[in-house]
Amino acid sequence: MKSENLIATAQELKRLGYEVHLTPVALPKREATIRAIKRYNKSGRYVPLGMIFDDFSNDPGLTYYLLKCEKPDLFKSFGAISTHVAFGQPYITVNIEGDNPAAMFKF
Repeated sequence: MKSENLIATAQELKRLGYEVHLTPVALPKREATIRAIKRYNKSGRYVPLGMIFDDFSNDPGLTYYLLKCEKPDLFKSFGAISTHVAFGQPYITVNIEGDNPAAMFKF
């Protein structure tokens, strides 16, 4: 989701009375590509590599930090979840601020 769309969505949700938390799930592009290929070989489930390279790439991380710096009042809390862990290992929560929902989970 582009930052303009994310801002508009967050503004609308906030206007409707919702608490809005910003919590991306992060995985480096290289690792996402390797996992997509392994997933396809194992299960036949295909994720187009163009989606990883073009749509996901590094934009979510950049958008997160941009919004955290430029629109902090739009969100009740910030936090991120890293899935860059060995297979079967729990995810890692990073950069948790405020009462971000990611902190509720015992990864």
